[in-house]
Amino acid sequence: MDILYIKTNEVIPYFQNPRVISETAIEEVARSINSYGFQQCIVIDKDNVVIAGHTRLLAAKKLGLDVVPCKIYEDTEEQINAYRLADNKVGELTTWENKTLEMELSKLDGVEVAGFNIDETEFTPFDTSFSDVNIDDEEGQVGYNANDLTNLVPITFYFEVEDRKEVMDKLENLRDEKSLQTKNNALLYLVRKK
Repeated sequence: MDILYIKTNEVIPYFQNPRVISETAIEEVARSINSYGFQQCIVIDKDNVVIAGHTRLLAAKKLGLDVVPCKIYEDTEEQINAYRLADNKVGELTTWENKTLEMELSKLDGVEVAGFNIDETEFTPFDTSFSDVNIDDEEGQVGYNANDLTNLVPITFYFEVEDRKEVMDKLENLRDEKSLQTKNNALLYLVRKK
């Protein structure tokens, strides 16, 4: 897959991303990007909608980056949604081997590591599980949900399978023909055309 550098404000958060993103996570990812550069691309679909990398996108915005590295993942809508959910879930399935982690951190000789608070005697891994979050907390106290990340709203149409393919093909062709950014823009072009 090719890496594309896309304007940060043209990368669109997925409006139904179920993962809540804390301000702490955004700050730590921003710290990591600031220290090591953008080493992991944001994965997007053909319409620039984020599949994996919402926290990286928010961190890039926090850092004021004009462009972000992206990779386009093309598959069926079902596979894209499955990947989006899997990407958010698999990180929860791991734990730390504390002795090994402590040894690795001790080798860093004062180098700060995003996600960790290190002092001379003790370390505290950054916990992204949100297991201590009270579900009654205000959303703003917990983090960002998908509605906070975009001003876009969904619109749904139902087609027969063959008709859906025809509509999507026409929108893709119009997008390419008119050098538009997304199929959404192609649809708006048709609606606004007089």
